[in-house]
Amino acid sequence: MVNRLVGALKMADHLVILFVSVVIHVYSDREMPQMAHSIGFRAIVR
Repeated sequence: MVNRLVGALKMADHLVILFVSVVIHVYSDREMPQMAHSIGFRAIVR
């Protein structure tokens, strides 16, 4: 039970990081490409 909950939390964490990096990526392509790409890259690596 607990393991399943932890697994779900980890999955949600990955999805949130992915979503945030995509949003940063899209937003930065219009605004400030260089900075956003490094931030998105760091989020994905983490």
